[in-house]
Amino acid sequence: MERDVELAISGLDLEFRNLADSANDYAYWDRMYEYMLNPKKADISGEFLDNERAQLNFSLVVIRNTQGEIVFLHSYDPENPAQGGPSREFLRRIFALERMGSEAIAMRPQDGLIEFPDGPYIVSLRLILTSRRSGQSRGVFMLARKFEEGEIGRLTSLTRTSISFEPIDSRNSPDFSVARAELREGDREVEVIPLSGRVVAGYAMLADIFHQPLLLMRVETPRPI
Repeated sequence: MERDVELAISGLDLEFRNLADSANDYAYWDRMYEYMLNPKKADISGEFLDNERAQLNFSLVVIRNTQGEIVFLHSYDPENPAQGGPSREFLRRIFALERMGSEAIAMRPQDGLIEFPDGPYIVSLRLILTSRRSGQSRGVFMLARKFEEGEIGRLTSLTRTSISFEPIDSRNSPDFSVARAELREGDREVEVIPLSGRVVAGYAMLADIFHQPLLLMRVETPRPI
């Protein structure tokens, strides 16, 4: 069961890396670097059309200059096209946190989970540099994807197990509550609970990009014995 949970976490890490690859392509790109010289007079929106986002599987693009201003913001939720996405004020508060600043990203590009007003997102943040990853940074590029049913479906297909998630403080499922208490009080990274004579589940806490518990993951498999 512990191996199954570790496989699910590895699958989630793969999702992080896939988004990070796309973030690298955009952030370390000469056209993006030139765009940041004068974003008010240039236009880069054509690079983030709906079909492009669907193909690369991201739902939010945020570009921030070195003065801390958001110069480009575009979001799209195919399930709720009318939804406007996160507000600029929320994004300003997020970017004001130390781990989201240019200095922290210069030391280490940031990939992970962040809780948005409409739920958790997988995010990747990079400094905007030339295609050779050189030059003075001209801002911060953030690419994000909403963590929802499609994400869970890909993980389920990859691991061939049943995977579900709940917010860390949710009280909806008794087994989640038991696992959360055991993980918080003990020193184990995986808690295993038999759900019935035929099914066993493993649980693990997932932290956000700020190292705070955000989600509790449950991986269910048949009991072979």
